Amino acid sequence: MNLSDVVRKGARILPDHEAVVFGNRRFTYQDLETAVTKVASRLKELGIGPGDRVALYCENRPEWIMIYYGIIRLGAVVVCVSSAYRGSELAHLLEDSEPGCVVTSETLGEQFTGTEAPVPGVDALVIERDPVLAGLCEQGNGSPGATPPGVDRDADDPCVILYTGGTTGIPKGAMLTHKNILYTAQNVCYHERTTHKDRGLCFLPLNHVFAGIHIMNATFHALGTMVLHTGFDMDEILSSIRANGVTRLYAVPTVFIRILNNPDSHRHLESVGYLFSAATSMPSEVVRQCKAAFGLDIHEAYGMTESSSLVTFNHMYRHKTGTVGTPAGIVEVKIAGVPGKEAAPETRAKS
Repeated sequence: MNLSDVVRKGARILPDHEAVVFGNRRFTYQDLETAVTKVASRLKELGIGPGDRVALYCENRPEWIMIYYGIIRLGAVVVCVSSAYRGSELAHLLEDSEPGCVVTSETLGEQFTGTEAPVPGVDALVIERDPVLAGLCEQGNGSPGATPPGVDRDADDPCVILYTGGTTGIPKGAMLTHKNILYTAQNVCYHERTTHKDRGLCFLPLNHVFAGIHIMNATFHALGTMVLHTGFDMDEILSSIRANGVTRLYAVPTVFIRILNNPDSHRHLESVGYLFSAATSMPSEVVRQCKAAFGLDIHEAYGMTESSSLVTFNHMYRHKTGTVGTPAGIVEVKIAGVPGKEAAPETRAKS
């Protein structure tokens, strides 16, 4: 088992189908597979192997996706680091995860040079300065070169480390396995009815569980297309939705509120058939307003980094405003009170 097989499957079944759209650049599943193979070959040359940890410290861009799966293809573990981190925050994550190297971008590479480097001695591989990584997005992408041997991992082997603040605010690494993420991708696709015809929008940071697991891995599992942006800009996002025929809009409550308040939104969202909100609870009134304005429910779920995203889902066939739905798939949920005993049915009804 290897999570990167979702890309290999796409290249085998729908090689010419668009996998990633980023501005005016478009990458097919074959392009993505070729790039992943190049990354894996390059990292193998540098001595990276199964079980090694590699930190990915980069902004949203196609190379992030290619490098993520390239690390995993080798059987190594991706440590996803927020590109917003600097100084002590960055140092904490790197000291805690102990990666063999950090793959970063030119704009962030300065964090690892000079006397102010947060963690002296950590090797930084800068995308723009590496001959292989710098050419990943070139037109046509060339041939994959030497193909590294496929690394089959145990289902319970670590695959990705995502950092979460939890209730203390101190980031802690959640170790997710190949099975964790593959099951979640399948679970999301099943409940959201995602197919290869879907085009999902992603402007949220890829290092976060919402974007990296719920959106990215689920979209590729379904052989769909991910329309990627570096961040949220209202005019840019609305234009992209219309130009790229986005069918699925993933966002957070504040973004949906801004969209509702924008008089131009309606004509730009004609292709969208599914709305999903996460990260924090959605006000019921916003859901009702969205239904009235666009004829679409805003779906919600309960999830967390440690569970690799989805735990419950407000189902498409039985949507209930103001709730996070019921357990998704084979997930089991227990509602407990103090001191940890399962709550009585009447208590659940009142909560």
